Amino acid sequence: AHKRAVLELLTDETVMSKFPAAERKAIAELIPWTRVVKPGKTTYKGQSIDLLEYVLKHRESFVLRPNTDAGESATYFGPSLTDEAWDRALKITQRTPYVVQEAVPAVSEEFPVYQFGSVQPKMLQVDVQPHSFLGKVNGCSSWLTTRASSGFVSVVGVAPVFLLGSK
Repeated sequence: AHKRAVLELLTDETVMSKFPAAERKAIAELIPWTRVVKPGKTTYKGQSIDLLEYVLKHRESFVLRPNTDAGESATYFGPSLTDEAWDRALKITQRTPYVVQEAVPAVSEEFPVYQFGSVQPKMLQVDVQPHSFLGKVNGCSSWLTTRASSGFVSVVGVAPVFLLGSK
């Protein structure tokens, strides 16, 4: 569950075709297209592509992420990098386990942050991670992070999650 490479299975058309229609729809809406970074052919939007060549040429559409968050490996956001920096990042990510994913717009909100003795409003990215057990979502965690243009992410904290609605 801590490896992003498993998401490749959920975005592979041959595997997905075996799921019921409702599950295929939910997965397509929630899971970005994912492939392990390695030389070779794959499919993207129904077309056969050379993975590394395609990702190199379409930097603005992709993100390179370490397969696991356990290490100190960087995440590379194609839309915020130059072509040269993206080329370098793609070469780096072939040395250790990385995945390439479609870039998804980040959700950011303003939060009060206590820093240097005062509370200041700060725009933070909100990352929600669901918790599931036996196929049922039982809750979630939300992490507030800052993201530098270099791709470096720093965790600011955990925020409570409230589901508001009528019973």
